[in-house]
Amino acid sequence: MAEGFFSQYSTEYVQALYRCRREAYETITHLRYAARVDQLHADAVDRIVCHYNEALQQLANLIASIERKITERGKSKVSSVSKSS
Repeated sequence: MAEGFFSQYSTEYVQALYRCRREAYETITHLRYAARVDQLHADAVDRIVCHYNEALQQLANLIASIERKITERGKSKVSSVSKSS
């Protein structure tokens, strides 16, 4: 996510956020597998997955917001850092 934050264009940032989403789902899959093979307690996994799902919802909201702005304003990011000459 931090890597995408420093991208030049909003579309690149959104791509990084989608990658974060895929990684989160992969982690959830690994956690559930670990519970199935008794490497982690199922209730602990459920709590962790609940937090992941909350984060994924926030991530979905962020992606939707950025995609709306791209549609309205274009793909360039507004830079908050001024360049000195």
